[in-house]
Amino acid sequence: MASVGCELIALSYVWNASESAPSPGATILQDIPATIEDAITVTRQLGYSYLWVDQYCIDQTNPQEKDTQIGQMGQIYGSAALTIIAAAGIDPTHGLPGASARLPLFKPQELRVGSLSLIQCNVSASFALLNSRWATRAWT
Repeated sequence: MASVGCELIALSYVWNASESAPSPGATILQDIPATIEDAITVTRQLGYSYLWVDQYCIDQTNPQEKDTQIGQMGQIYGSAALTIIAAAGIDPTHGLPGASARLPLFKPQELRVGSLSLIQCNVSASFALLNSRWATRAWT
């Protein structure tokens, strides 16, 4: 557990609807979804020691604790040094684009036609974010 006043990164992502939360004390190092694994990588690359992930940091089997923690999520995200937003994909198995070789950043394709270069345009980040599954969550 992180000490009071420590800097941490928070992860905002979409759970898989069929995914069950780990039991308290369970080993979580097996079968970590790609998004969470990539967020751990990014956390380390940025020089932070702690990553707050609701699925693992809130005891999902204790309704009272869960309600209390959900009521504090705004404060948790607000006090984080930064929040990683996992807006790509529809569930935590997708990963974070650019965080690992598994899912590299998008590289536009270029097509040369005579003296013209046609380049595929990316969707704007704000458009992609607003139209993502992540934007439909209660905590975004």
